[in-house]
Amino acid sequence: LSVSRKSFSWGIKVPNHNDHVIYVWLDALTNYLSALNYPNTKDELYKNFWPASLHLIGKDILRFHAVYWPAFLLAAKIELPKKVYGHGWILSGEEKMSKSKGNILDPIDIIKRYGLDPLRYYLIKEVSFGNDGNISQDRLEDCINSDLANNYGNLCQRVTSFAVKNCDSKIPEKINFMKQDLEILNKFELIFVQTKKHQENFKSLIGSDEIIEICGSVKFDTDTKEELQNHVSNYSFFLASSTHPGEDEIILNAFTKLKESFGDLKLIIVPRHPERANSIKSLYSNQNVKAKILSDTDQINGEDEIVIFNAIGHLNKLYSIANLAFVGGSMFKETGGHNIIEPAANMCPFIFGPYIYNFEDISQMFLSENACIQISNEDELYTAAKKILSSSEFSSQLVSNAISVVKSNKGSVDKQSSAIIQILNSRN
Repeated sequence: LSVSRKSFSWGIKVPNHNDHVIYVWLDALTNYLSALNYPNTKDELYKNFWPASLHLIGKDILRFHAVYWPAFLLAAKIELPKKVYGHGWILSGEEKMSKSKGNILDPIDIIKRYGLDPLRYYLIKEVSFGNDGNISQDRLEDCINSDLANNYGNLCQRVTSFAVKNCDSKIPEKINFMKQDLEILNKFELIFVQTKKHQENFKSLIGSDEIIEICGSVKFDTDTKEELQNHVSNYSFFLASSTHPGEDEIILNAFTKLKESFGDLKLIIVPRHPERANSIKSLYSNQNVKAKILSDTDQINGEDEIVIFNAIGHLNKLYSIANLAFVGGSMFKETGGHNIIEPAANMCPFIFGPYIYNFEDISQMFLSENACIQISNEDELYTAAKKILSSSEFSSQLVSNAISVVKSNKGSVDKQSSAIIQILNSRN
């Protein structure tokens, strides 16, 4: 398959040998490599994304990706994708969705009308991953009304009413379990927790720590970069990730001050909820600041002063090109912060606010090793960011310390899987 043939006429004609053709799928499949700037194997795109950890493709083209494509790659002595997964179709009625048939449901229109989370829930419920899934707008509306509004909505209303009526709207510090509660708790064979504090919490519930095992956070088991990434063009990027309402103004003010010293600095905002992108743009427009909304990292070209992402799944790549990052959800106590391991693993110096209780123990690991900066207000954000941008030595030291913290805390997945396998084996 990876050599030219004379036995058929359809295909790509070989230059200077028009009687030879190359199988046409070779031209299509090599786009996976050419998109990563192959044959430049030192290019950051190629180093970051090849070989693919998982090649996810439609089941109808599995043969081309699991037989022909590996044959081409082996012949060229290029490393193969680690896994190939052929997924099912999303059907409309009993037919595969097709542009030509006009039976497509536009996900953007659905999100605008019903919201992102209801669509996610519906797809998880209706489509078993790997199999075909039959979806329709009528089923979506039934799912929202039945499951979300009636079932979960009713559950939330009952729980909230009960808490208001019987607990003064507060979770009791001490819980007296009933016999039925203890019967359920006593069925647990093993409980995995992240920290000693979590172990003590569970111990107070069940009265013993014999089945409680401290394994650390599985978030540390993410892949880590082994070298600093090249930044896009000649620009510097300030990334504000997982931001919440109220933080966008703080970030803009700090960025405006930083621009006075760093003229090539660009701001990338990735709100925690992508549907906020338009409201952030309007907020900035009211302050006579232009911002552009993007949905893909390939659209970043350095020409726009401020870009706002309205899509999920891009933070890893954005961290790898950013010169520094502010991890949002940490300026106000209502949220409690977001994942700070992600920027560390992607070798991006990072800053977070005073409220990081969702990652309290993890944040202390980084702070104790001088691997990040915690700030309390807008002025401190500006000062910390300016220090990182002004000193490559300081920035590199933060990155080096953070990578050390990540690597030294890996192993949670192995600990948990080994313990589970041991339990399962004991039953045989």
